[in-house]
Amino acid sequence: MILSNRPRSSGPIYQGKPFVNIYDWAMERDSIRRMTDTVARAAALRHLVAARNGVSPVVNRVFVGRDRATSALLNLSDREGKPRLRLVVDSLGSARVEFLDAHGNATNALTGTSR
Repeated sequence: MILSNRPRSSGPIYQGKPFVNIYDWAMERDSIRRMTDTVARAAALRHLVAARNGVSPVVNRVFVGRDRATSALLNLSDREGKPRLRLVVDSLGSARVEFLDAHGNATNALTGTSR
């Protein structure tokens, strides 16, 4: 079996913190860092960055880059980090705009030939 050395995708990712007051979060983090019990400190840090109510405190909101098929991508995601709008220029130069549902499935697409 031959495995590709090419990454799945590459490009910068812009993150957002949808439900977290950054000041309160930093104060809690600093308090945890002062804990002397290393096991309790590690557990508290894991809890601090864990998802709450099913939502991660840090989510990817914007991705600009390329995928494995070398298509150029711009993904815009909702506050839960789920891609909802995708601009694509594939490796052959064809462009499309995809509107995605909460599961990442395209519900509508516009291409250069769409009317």
